[in-house]
Amino acid sequence: MTHLLPCFITLLYYTLNNGVDSFIVNKFNKFSDFNNFSITYGNYGNNLGILGDTVDSVNSLKSTRNDVNSLNLVSDDAELGNSSTGVALLENYDEKESLEYLKLNDYMCSSFLKYALSIILGRALPDSRDGLKVVHRRIIWAMHMLKLDPNGQYRKCAKVVGDVLGNYHPHGDKSVYDALCRLSQDFIMKVPLIDGHGNFGSNNDPPAAMRYTECRLTNFSKTVMLNDINFNTIDYTPNFDNTNIEPMVLPCRLPNILINGSSGIAVGLATNIPPHNPAEIINATIQYIKYILYIDIIHRSHLKTDATVDDVNGDKSAEVVNEVLGPDFPTGGVIRTTREAMRKIYESGKGTVLIQSRFVFEEKLRISIVINQIPYNTRINDIIENINRNIKNNNIIGVNDVKDESDRNGTRIVVELKRNISSVIEIQEIMTKLERLTEYNYNCNFITLDQDRPIRFSLSSILKIWLNFRLEVLKRKYKHLLLKFKKNLDIINAYITVYLNINTIINSFQNHHKGVYKLLKEEFKLNDDQMKSVMRLTLRQLNQLNIENLNEKSAEYTKQIEFYENILKNDNNLYSEIISDLTELREHFKNIKRNTLIIYTDEPNSFENTIEGEGAEGNTDGKVGSVVESDDNIIIYNRLGRISKIKLDKKFYKSNKNKTLNTPNPVHTHSTSPDESQDKAETPSVKKSAKKSLNKIDETEALEVGYCSNNNSNKIMMIMKNGRIFHVNSSKLKLCKKGYDIFKYLGINNDQLIEYVTSTGKNIGDIIMVGYGSGVMSVFNAKKLNFKLSKTRLNLKLNLKDKEIRFFFNCTLDHILQNPFLFICTKRGYCIKINLKNIIEKFDKKKNLRLIRMYKGDELASSCLTNDQGHILILTSKGNSNHHNNCIGRYKLINVSDIKLQRIKGKGYNILRNKQKLIKKAESEDSEANLENVVTCTNVDNIKEKKNILLISKGGVLSKKSLHLKPGLRHHKTKRLWNNIPNNDRLIYSKLL
Repeated sequence: MTHLLPCFITLLYYTLNNGVDSFIVNKFNKFSDFNNFSITYGNYGNNLGILGDTVDSVNSLKSTRNDVNSLNLVSDDAELGNSSTGVALLENYDEKESLEYLKLNDYMCSSFLKYALSIILGRALPDSRDGLKVVHRRIIWAMHMLKLDPNGQYRKCAKVVGDVLGNYHPHGDKSVYDALCRLSQDFIMKVPLIDGHGNFGSNNDPPAAMRYTECRLTNFSKTVMLNDINFNTIDYTPNFDNTNIEPMVLPCRLPNILINGSSGIAVGLATNIPPHNPAEIINATIQYIKYILYIDIIHRSHLKTDATVDDVNGDKSAEVVNEVLGPDFPTGGVIRTTREAMRKIYESGKGTVLIQSRFVFEEKLRISIVINQIPYNTRINDIIENINRNIKNNNIIGVNDVKDESDRNGTRIVVELKRNISSVIEIQEIMTKLERLTEYNYNCNFITLDQDRPIRFSLSSILKIWLNFRLEVLKRKYKHLLLKFKKNLDIINAYITVYLNINTIINSFQNHHKGVYKLLKEEFKLNDDQMKSVMRLTLRQLNQLNIENLNEKSAEYTKQIEFYENILKNDNNLYSEIISDLTELREHFKNIKRNTLIIYTDEPNSFENTIEGEGAEGNTDGKVGSVVESDDNIIIYNRLGRISKIKLDKKFYKSNKNKTLNTPNPVHTHSTSPDESQDKAETPSVKKSAKKSLNKIDETEALEVGYCSNNNSNKIMMIMKNGRIFHVNSSKLKLCKKGYDIFKYLGINNDQLIEYVTSTGKNIGDIIMVGYGSGVMSVFNAKKLNFKLSKTRLNLKLNLKDKEIRFFFNCTLDHILQNPFLFICTKRGYCIKINLKNIIEKFDKKKNLRLIRMYKGDELASSCLTNDQGHILILTSKGNSNHHNNCIGRYKLINVSDIKLQRIKGKGYNILRNKQKLIKKAESEDSEANLENVVTCTNVDNIKEKKNILLISKGGVLSKKSLHLKPGLRHHKTKRLWNNIPNNDRLIYSKLL
């Protein structure tokens, strides 16, 4: 191509300076001349159209032998033939019949665009479905045809390259061998597609010649790229000389375009897709499919009637992006970025990622800084030269020597410091300069081919493209298998017919030699395929026919046919098959660790405190990029907004002793932060700004204490008395035992009492469910909330007139898929299990939905989401006023499958066996000392897993019990869990940690 550029430049310059001149195209396609030099397309003919199209000048066409001889001397690339043939053509030349006048600029534009399109579609850009370029696909296909399986023997790379060149890819052998080596290099590919044997190069050195190296396919290529290729799942196209066929795309089981990435430069387009961790991509794909599976639930409900799969690309892109931490380069390194920047890259398909090297310190005779991971696509020699150049220019002071000790075990660049360098400040200064010298900006440009059309994709869009392709592959596979089993069933039925009528058929053979075929077709009604199979049976095969075996095979084939027909009826069945397949592959790739460390510089600082520390105000150093610790803690609050946050450390989990929690001090008018919380308490009244709205509330209600177990990685939802909801990252709340005003600390104007506090996940889910003490529930579609992370108030207001909140669920569709049932317990011990799908479909946004019918005086106590494979832990409180030592906590662990599904507004089952006479007697005497009341119910997925139960009494006593409980039946009595607590205390809060 380079030798054509001067010609193109000269032609364009001549056209622009001389106006629109006409040039002549020779239809003979034998030679060309333009002002004493010739242009021919030669090897580029396939890309530019008709082989041998030429451009000639009118003035240069002379019908003389001398002119022809001069043309022969012009260029070696011109296909002129012998001179006598050229003379004969020129002598018979008729200008009117043989030539047509074209504009040079139009002809050059059309010809060059054809070439550019061929480069874009056939060489430089990968396909969005299998993530491979044409040459990569042809290499893998050629190795598959050579049967170079992972368990087979290696073959010389020269054999593979020759096979690719001769059958599929008529280009240079160097380009094919370079592509083959790239597919086998573990510092380029996250998951190599070719298993190389020999010297395939390193970060610094090129590979050995193809005659010395050997190769075969990897397990990934065989099981992921070529797994379903024998089931008519893809289309084929003839090769360049119509002597063979090659696949247009490979039936890839994973989004390989994201796992291994790609890079290439076309004409006017370039792509640069980074590799990713396979497990993260699989999780994102499963998450995306689950949204599609449950979009019909949202669609049929009153929550959003116009919901479509396209909503996943917009509204759910954030959830899908959260599954992918970022690029995972095989060479490792450190990525410093922000969550917002990474989100924009995955949503727009374009952006820049800063990659830095990773360092470790070694101290022997000298202190050394060892670089063991370098940025992607950088060479070790370039890094060493850059460091030495800066040392020579005195930009780095204190470095004695730089050595390259890299080997087959990994990268190792040793920066040896001078003996006088020992202080932390000097080492940190050298470290900072080395980070800047070794960093690399990776420009992401997500461009790929979708149906022969270059597109820039986002993370959601590429998953959608791959999912549609995978869906089509499975449809074709199951249709192929369905047709195969139907044919086999027809043949088995024909054999059964032959077995049952063997004497008649043998007699027809004896009496009618030429009429057997007609007899089988008319009398036994066999089709052509069945008759061919029957006619091929030998006497030995006829003798070996067994009617029992034939009936078993017939039943087996019928079952398989029903299975494939049921799968093909609905796309949701195919989606479930894809999820199962991805889950299986995720187990296979779970050992592939993330090489690249990602540090988000916009993470909030974490604050630490412990339950053992007295007056501990220990904050972290707040270093940029520090990860928020996900330690368990307890939020203690009163309704005026005074909170305390206490951390549950390792000592608490190891100790079996009870702890006493200090309730938050009454509200202070001057204490606005945890650091000022040690001021003396004022009169436990109300805030001045809230006197008008709280003048009817007594101090006992305002200072009522509540508890909430929490994790630093979650969010805290605070629901006000007027229904407003505030949210805050738990990591932003400092740990302080004395307590402080949460609203002043966060800068929120609020004059309402807190009604309910709960801990939810990092993000707002798909559906929000709120349950009230009266047994009524409200359901909200989270899509309509227009939730933004920068705001502290949720765009949702609850109607809390005479209602007390008992549960607040922030559910994702994934969580609903895993836990499809809602389990509800009332205070008196009645429980009911309802299908969540029925709740969502029947819910009307203008009305509240009643879940359970309750007796007078009963109220809803607790609820949880569960599934039939789990257990329900029900904790109760029962006191006895006649004894000094009371049993304040009891439990019952039952299997979820023991509770049958009921319709909405059902009565439920009485699992505590509280008799109505005893309940009425306790209510008349205004004493519930002898009554057993439900406190909480919790879902337990695995009772064998080591977990702890957090228990808090009304008197502020904190305890921890191990989850080593024996499950029982529904009608069994409750068992003791927590006892010997004096002063008539009772259990009011529990949580499974």
